[in-house]
Amino acid sequence: MSSMEILGGIKAVVNRTRQNAEEAAAAAEIKIRGLLAEGIDEDDALALERLDRIINKVGIKATEKYFRKRNEGLANDTASKEPGLMALVKSAGAKARFEGWFAEHPGDPHNPILVEVGQVGEDPIFVLSMPLGAFRVGLGHVRFYPEPQVSEDGQVIFSSQGEFEGDVGISLDSLNHVIRIEGAAGELWQRPYYSPDEISKQ
Repeated sequence: MSSMEILGGIKAVVNRTRQNAEEAAAAAEIKIRGLLAEGIDEDDALALERLDRIINKVGIKATEKYFRKRNEGLANDTASKEPGLMALVKSAGAKARFEGWFAEHPGDPHNPILVEVGQVGEDPIFVLSMPLGAFRVGLGHVRFYPEPQVSEDGQVIFSSQGEFEGDVGISLDSLNHVIRIEGAAGELWQRPYYSPDEISKQ
């Protein structure tokens, strides 16, 4: 079972990825049109038809390239745009971090929900659910925020340093603890080149 199947593949992630791919294609088409259109006579229908075919192929390739990068974890979102996320995390060390948070915040309605769903090798795999939470990926670590600051229009607010006032969050000190994060606004982060095809289900 794949990580995307376990998390359910939030529809917003699919839509955002498609939108990003379309934007990448449009940018590539504008660039190539600018390079090739100069010097073509507007009355030369054959030349213009060839140009359109070339531009169309460039757009298709740009779309395929973006999807490939996105699926390989090379076009990741590094922070939440809006509250709400699900994530696939692994290792007993990650579990211990969350259990420590639960012990410090008993009964907090914003607490994450952590459910063990299987394993990869010797590592237990957990689905992390944070309906009102946010994430931010830094250099070699990721931090989850159960109760992030949110603007009037529903956007997650980070400071210039990339954290929240008081910096209240759950930090995993290695990106190896995280397989995939899907945000409610279509954000996607996944470990580059890592997508286990088979996770032993509980």
